[in-house]
Amino acid sequence: MMPSIFSNRKVSFMEHEFQFFSDTDDLAECIPHSEDAPRTLKVCLDKWLWAARFFKTRALARAAIEDGKVFYNGELPRPSRGLEIGVTLQIGHGRYEKTVMVKGLSTRRRNTTDALQLFEEQKAL
Repeated sequence: MMPSIFSNRKVSFMEHEFQFFSDTDDLAECIPHSEDAPRTLKVCLDKWLWAARFFKTRALARAAIEDGKVFYNGELPRPSRGLEIGVTLQIGHGRYEKTVMVKGLSTRRRNTTDALQLFEEQKAL
């Protein structure tokens, strides 16, 4: 017989221990976390390029990175490279090359005005 999901008890299964909580329990207290450590958003480069609307699909963003059309602070990155605020990206897009500085991080593709808040375009040298 399966224990009720809403019962407050521990169950062992295959040498692992599981805790079931009632619907009135505060689950945030049960999750271990440090209050001193700030929460940081980790975004892959290909996902950010898609969310910032430089590419129509994430697959196109990944292909551009792998083909050497995107530079991360002057270096060739991998698509899974974590992105940081303040980084300079050089993005080759067709005949044009854009140099942008990352101002914000996002994992979701939103409207154009929100996407423009994620970066600042630099003047071409």
